[in-house]
Amino acid sequence: MMMSATPQTATLAEDDLPFIHMPINVTITKQPNFQVKVIIVNN
Repeated sequence: MMMSATPQTATLAEDDLPFIHMPINVTITKQPNFQVKVIIVNN
């Protein structure tokens, strides 16, 4: 897997989403492994 500085791509299960409690923009891509692109916003 190629890792880039930003944005970071993480593979999560749907049930794991509630643990995210920071200001982020989440782009969900409908794929077999449920990929979630998480872009952290630093303000």
